[in-house]
Amino acid sequence: MWGCEGKGQAAADQFFAELDPPAEDPPAHAGHASWEPAPAIMVPFGPCPTVPAGHGIHAAWLQDGSEIDPAIFARASRLRAVSMDMTGGYAKSVRAHAPQAMIVIDNYHVVALATKALDEVRREHWNQLRHAGQADTARQFKHDRWALLKNPDDLTDRQASILAAIRGGGGKIARAWAMKEMVRAIFAPGLTVQAVDELLDRLLARLSRCRLRPFIRLGRTIRKHREGILAARRMNLSNARAEAMNNRVKLIVRRAYGFHSAQAALALVHLTCGPITLTLPHEQAFA
Repeated sequence: MWGCEGKGQAAADQFFAELDPPAEDPPAHAGHASWEPAPAIMVPFGPCPTVPAGHGIHAAWLQDGSEIDPAIFARASRLRAVSMDMTGGYAKSVRAHAPQAMIVIDNYHVVALATKALDEVRREHWNQLRHAGQADTARQFKHDRWALLKNPDDLTDRQASILAAIRGGGGKIARAWAMKEMVRAIFAPGLTVQAVDELLDRLLARLSRCRLRPFIRLGRTIRKHREGILAARRMNLSNARAEAMNNRVKLIVRRAYGFHSAQAALALVHLTCGPITLTLPHEQAFA
């Protein structure tokens, strides 16, 4: 696990800067007789300052004839894909530092954005109820929000009946919930890449005509990252383990009630999640 202070493209640039070891430091196992360079790592030879794209490496984000720095050339040959979400400016850093790597959009974040768009529509309707003088109805609607935001398979019997009533009543809340479920249906197990491509066409057409601003904005975002969404299905990549670790990190940060620096938070994360066993003085066995 790696981390630094800051976020977005600046943090991604720092990650790539620390990804490669110094050129003068050989690998730790280089002295062994059985050691051989990995065949997948392509490093330019000779006093060439740059390497043309297309000469031994197909750069996904560069045109043929563009010049690639040798360090980036060597790194790009080791990275086939980088999985990320659709925010934060990370894609720009990946295109600059690893031009061959395919950008893969994690499924979880696409569904999370759809759920966020649904929640925006729900909040707008809640505010309209309050301003219309229907305080009791607004209070009950806020209490029943989980019937909309949870996955249908995870609903209790009461929440399922509330959802059925909302869908039966129609309106923008019901339409927003249906579009959120359309986004979830794209990532159903067993679908082929071609099937997902067709579902994306139908989804984007629906989102562009929905007249709900959060979902119109979601449609633009999905259209922009469409190739990365399809790549996730094609390459069968997921950020599930990284997201599980991310939840553990959030709990660690909350437990500490704030840190003076990002390095202090990272130190506690390494201590808690790393292969380190602490033995307190009273637990030590003395001879």
